[in-house]
Amino acid sequence: MKQPEVVELETRFVIGFGKTYQMSELGQIAQLWGVFGQRKEEIPEADTSCAYGVGQKVGVDGALQLHYVAGMASTAAAAPDGLERIELPGGKYLKFTHEGDISKLPATFDWIFTEGVPNSGLKRRDTPEFEYYDSRFKVDSDESAFDIFVPVE
Repeated sequence: MKQPEVVELETRFVIGFGKTYQMSELGQIAQLWGVFGQRKEEIPEADTSCAYGVGQKVGVDGALQLHYVAGMASTAAAAPDGLERIELPGGKYLKFTHEGDISKLPATFDWIFTEGVPNSGLKRRDTPEFEYYDSRFKVDSDESAFDIFVPVE
């Protein structure tokens, strides 16, 4: 995997469909993307040129879980019923690129958090990381690519 690029991003907001998963259930996130695909027209004032997968680790009753939102950037001030609005704070991020089929994503995340971030010399901020899916993303293709942004300081 390539070394990350350090980038500065402005604050943005994502509106989409969210769910909290046990760490053993992360394979079910694909189902949430299915809901997104069927209902994305419900997202107001959306930038339809790309999609975001936003992940935030949360502790519930002593167990680590991941709250994940599949959505799009939006300028709307509020989310309609049944959707969530999440802030992606501006600041410094490490930008990693996942290349290849989506089935290889767990290995990419493993590398990011066991080698990429620790070897960067930067400290992870306690804000959501996110996946950025643009025209390079192709479902079930080894020719696919998308970016993963990890907030750091």
